[in-house]
Amino acid sequence: MGFGSTQPTTSSPERSKARTEEKTMCLPVTVRLLELTHEACQATGGELRFHGSDTEPSMLILVAAVEAVQARNDTLLEFTVNDATGRLKARYYLTDPTQAETVDKIVEGTYVSLYGNFRTAPMPHFSVQGLRPVRSADEVSYHMIEVAHVALKSQRHGTTMTEPATPAPKLPRQPEETATEELVTPPKVQALQESASSPIVVSMPKLPEPEPQPALEGSTLRDAVLKVVCKEGEATGLTSAQALQHLRSSGFEVKGAESAVLRTLQALVEEGDVFNTVDDDHFGAI
Repeated sequence: MGFGSTQPTTSSPERSKARTEEKTMCLPVTVRLLELTHEACQATGGELRFHGSDTEPSMLILVAAVEAVQARNDTLLEFTVNDATGRLKARYYLTDPTQAETVDKIVEGTYVSLYGNFRTAPMPHFSVQGLRPVRSADEVSYHMIEVAHVALKSQRHGTTMTEPATPAPKLPRQPEETATEELVTPPKVQALQESASSPIVVSMPKLPEPEPQPALEGSTLRDAVLKVVCKEGEATGLTSAQALQHLRSSGFEVKGAESAVLRTLQALVEEGDVFNTVDDDHFGAI
């Protein structure tokens, strides 16, 4: 039995080439970013370039609120969006009848998520390739965060960063020589310590004793007794002894003591300001 000679198979140079992956860049943007990029494009006469990039993104993502709907039919939806940074026209061409269900949900005041491209003819507008209503308010905040993150990331990659230098090694610390001499306290500090250890006696001026108040009598006694009966008198009223006790607790002395208070209470009864409650010895205010 014979065997045929085997020859090594060689791959074609076309297959040995590494496959190049197609990169699709989706860039989150705001209306203000589109306006600034458009102004820079008009000044230089070039193409749209975002964040100093050399290539134009293949798709833009925009999240905004529908401010007004200008046209709506079976093939076109034209509306204005506002994302708090600016206002921009948007056009969405319907190519599939199933898209009509989504388009019916696009009304004024609705937040939508759009993806498409920015066009300058016939006027600056956003050419929508697809859209959907925003499901949660968090999407609006997350979109703004993504826009800021992409801008900061582009700035970081655009700047040249220098390699940090290795710090010099620390020198070993030399031990300090301890002084053998006894430390001497300065005289000023010793004087302060001596003055602090000795108690300081300060003579306080003697306050004058309060002058004794004159004893109540006449109209002043009448007003004081009436005030006590109105304030301290309960349902059963006050006796003359109780009224005198309240006056003394308030710091007043009565000329004639309890008999003067009793006469004052009886006079108030005759004047109609005080009346007898349970008996002739108890008085209450009217």
